[in-house]
Amino acid sequence: MLALLLCLSGLGFGVFLPVYLKSVQSASDNTCIDSQKDLARGLTLYAMDNDGHLPDSAAWSDAIKTNVYPESFQCVNDPGYSPGGSSYAFATALSKALLDGIKDPGKTPMVFDAASGQWNLAGDISLLPNPGRHQGKSANIVGYADGSVKPRKLSE
Repeated sequence: MLALLLCLSGLGFGVFLPVYLKSVQSASDNTCIDSQKDLARGLTLYAMDNDGHLPDSAAWSDAIKTNVYPESFQCVNDPGYSPGGSSYAFATALSKALLDGIKDPGKTPMVFDAASGQWNLAGDISLLPNPGRHQGKSANIVGYADGSVKPRKLSE
């Protein structure tokens, strides 16, 4: 009887553990998506207050920090994060850009996961961590100029 009980509990563990781990991974992905949505809102608010222009990429974090939650600069899956840093980078191509003048904003990365962890880090998507931080290390989270935020597979 004890052997049967141990066997059944082992089966339950084997079935439910992957489901549990997937839900934990999904929750951390959603936290990062929410953080980048907050950063995108902060960048949009900055543009609204500055004649439609995004901040200088050299000081983008400083420019929006009063418009966002401080936690929004940290990805929960960033092993290199340290206080005072940021898990994200801003696209240098959008430095001081007119937000309404961006061609194809739904495909133009604005803020994204970055491997460095520096405050005010700017660059292009070559800064995306590899392996990724999300979806089983196969993707990173990218926020686009239209305000949308979604996972981007490493293969894209």
